[in-house]
Amino acid sequence: MVNTTTVTSCDCLVWDHDTIRKLATEHPQIMANGFRLAIYHVMSYMKRHVNFVTKSASSRLASQLIQLATSAGEVGSTGIDIEITNEQLSSLADVGYFTTSRILSKWEHDGMLSKKRGHVTLLAPESLMAREMENP
Repeated sequence: MVNTTTVTSCDCLVWDHDTIRKLATEHPQIMANGFRLAIYHVMSYMKRHVNFVTKSASSRLASQLIQLATSAGEVGSTGIDIEITNEQLSSLADVGYFTTSRILSKWEHDGMLSKKRGHVTLLAPESLMAREMENP
C-alpha cells in the first residue's frame, strides 16, 4: 500500500496486478526496470536509516535543504527559494515537527535562511553545507 501527497495537481495511472504481470512476461525490460526501482528504494531506505542513526537533527535538516535547493529550488535576488512547509521538511529529514521549527527559527535568527508560510529561502547555502557535515 502506498500513500502519496502531491504539491500540485497531477494524474495517476494504475495498472492492476494481472495486467502488469502479463506485460512483464511479454516485455522483460519492465521486470528489469522494476527490480532496478526496488533496489533504488532499498538503498534510499538504508541511506535514510544510516543518516537517522549517525547524524544530528540539524545535519539532516541541512542536508535536505541543500538537496531540495539543488533539485527544486528557484534562485532569486535574495537567495534560493524552496516551496516547502515545516511539516514536509520534518518528514523528509526524519526530524520531529517542533525540532524542525526550533532549528529553522535559530537558523533564521543567525541569517542563514528566511521563512514564510510554505517557503524557505536559503540566504547562506554555504553555512548550511557546513551544518550538513556536523556529527551528533
